[in-house]
Amino acid sequence: MGLIDLLLPDNKTAEIIINLLFVCAVVFPFLNGNISGFDFSGISYSETVSPAYTEQNTAAAIESILKKQGIDYKKVSVFSSISNKGGISITKAEIITNENKEKVLSAVSGAPFHIEVKNENE
Repeated sequence: MGLIDLLLPDNKTAEIIINLLFVCAVVFPFLNGNISGFDFSGISYSETVSPAYTEQNTAAAIESILKKQGIDYKKVSVFSSISNKGGISITKAEIITNENKEKVLSAVSGAPFHIEVKNENE
C-alpha cells in the first residue's frame, strides 16, 4: 500500500479504495469486460467493506448473470475468507437450481473462484 498511502490522505480512504477495487475484480470477469448492462443502483457506499457485504454483492452479480441468460435458480450462496492482513477473498459460490449443470457453469464461466452447482432436489 506504499504508493496508495502517499496519494491518499489516510489509511481508511486507502482501505475503501482497495476494497472497491477488489469488488470490481470479482464482478468484472462475469461481465466479460462489458459493464454497460450491469445495474449499479443497488450498490451503496460504506466506510468499510465486510465479508457479508462482499458476499451479497457477488451473489447479486451472479444472480444478474443467471437472469440475463434465462437460467432459473432457487438460491445463490457465496462464501469468503479473510486473510491475516484483513483482505477478503471469495472462496466459493453455490448455485441451487433445476437447470442443467453445464448450462449454469457455462453462464458463469470465468469466475475467479470455485462454482458449485447443486440440483434443487439433492
